[in-house]
Amino acid sequence: SMAAGMEPDIIKTTVKDDVQEYALEKSKAELACHTDFASLACAVHEDLNKMHGGGWQCLAGLGVHYGCWVSVAPEAWLDVKYGDLHMIIFRASRHISQAEIIERAQTEQPIVRKTTLTKAQQSRAIQAALKMFGEHLRFGDVAKAIREDFISEYGGVWHVIIAVAEHAGFSVWPGNEGYLNVLFGEVEMILFKAYTNWF
Repeated sequence: SMAAGMEPDIIKTTVKDDVQEYALEKSKAELACHTDFASLACAVHEDLNKMHGGGWQCLAGLGVHYGCWVSVAPEAWLDVKYGDLHMIIFRASRHISQAEIIERAQTEQPIVRKTTLTKAQQSRAIQAALKMFGEHLRFGDVAKAIREDFISEYGGVWHVIIAVAEHAGFSVWPGNEGYLNVLFGEVEMILFKAYTNWF
């Protein structure tokens, strides 16, 4: 066995006490049964999933020379060492796809944050966005369709930016009468007519 009899040294934890106690008990027991990292990690993963629901993962290896980047659910991280053996036990957070975000955006009441558009343009932009949310699964495709609609209807050069609001940052220089910032739940859309008179 790899580190049987070693006591755990907790490096960092955010898990609840009962989950931590169970994870340490099971990982220590599995250490006595396995001779390779993959089967050890798999066994700990299965133990946690059986007792505390799905989504638990386990990384196991020697030393400190490793790198990883994972999305972790709240209260779901345990970093522990047994001698030279290092284990990271965590519950992965569920990735939400653009398609899921777009689907939710269709059901949200739009909130206009700022606009210089006419009422007709504003209405057209919001209706176009809601329509395109129903037809496309990617932000880029929705933005392209709205942009093409506005160029066709109003002429000039229009741009559309769509992103998840909490992760979005914008700095644009719109024309005097062509700007809309609107929220559809967690989705933020910026529509603007490009400023063409630079000098």
